[in-house]
Amino acid sequence: MRHGEDGSKCTLEFVEFGVLLGLHAFRILLRLATSMPLLCESPPKRPPILQCSSISELLLHFEEMFLSEGGIIQSASGLKIQVLGDHFFHLVGINGLWSMPAERAEILATTDGMGKYEMGRNGSRARRLWQARETMLDPDVVSEHSPHAHDRWVFVKEYDDLPNAFTVALVKEREGDRTVIPGTTFPCRKADIKKWLLGTRIYTKNAASHRMVAGA
Repeated sequence: MRHGEDGSKCTLEFVEFGVLLGLHAFRILLRLATSMPLLCESPPKRPPILQCSSISELLLHFEEMFLSEGGIIQSASGLKIQVLGDHFFHLVGINGLWSMPAERAEILATTDGMGKYEMGRNGSRARRLWQARETMLDPDVVSEHSPHAHDRWVFVKEYDDLPNAFTVALVKEREGDRTVIPGTTFPCRKADIKKWLLGTRIYTKNAASHRMVAGA
């Protein structure tokens, strides 16, 4: 080992290099550990994030996504999910109690910003609106009566994405007539997804999903 000022500098550079190399190796191992698919062999990329400059634009996107076909999402699971105008506020994450069509005219007139409507969770639900629809339409797994969900069904879809590789959509029956309607949706990490896979499995997308979930 070299001594003196130059030797100290050389030793310090060697230590820094070792730390950086260790961090790089750790990141590789972490990605390998967390990116192995759980529910399907080749998870798709997430749909694009929705970008809106006003609540008017957001409502128009919602209506195109969810209401253009009579508000029906005919899920691959066999469940027919009825989406109504009132579900706009919850699915995009607007705080407070609002209703349609009472608010529709004011929303459409608000073409700059969000107006009086406050977005919860910094607008994350609104940005992931395409994922919410895709998860209900084409889930990898649907479970019923999960001990971790108040709603009847849990829809789960896996994506090729980190750190939140999954989207969970909770679906329920409307009180009174048992119409199937959407609850809430949210992203989920692999470390947390197993609890949402509990309950009675009523649908798996393919044999690979069934095999992988059985071992989850």
